[in-house]
Amino acid sequence: AEKLATHGSWPVYRLLMDPKVSDKVLLDYAHHPDHGIRRYTVDAIYKHKRDKLILTLLKSKDPRARQAGTMAIYGTFKSKPMGADRLTGEMIKLLTDMITDPDESW
Repeated sequence: AEKLATHGSWPVYRLLMDPKVSDKVLLDYAHHPDHGIRRYTVDAIYKHKRDKLILTLLKSKDPRARQAGTMAIYGTFKSKPMGADRLTGEMIKLLTDMITDPDESW
């Protein structure tokens, strides 16, 4: 069970911004039901240059995770979009597939 002292916004933010945070923790929080927590998570993924996790998110069956993957690319209100030097052909294909999929919810 989540507890405010360890799972509130500020403790989670500090955890995610630690350069030693594990990929598993980042992926777990990228699936969080709270949009703000997912936003913190993608900011951390971008900051820590864990771009391989973006592919994992874009391939997820969970729409929240796919949305987190897209946020990591287009940036959030506090960050710039991902630079072209970090964007891969596979990321572009996954994004294109999502956009052209009539069953994808946007």
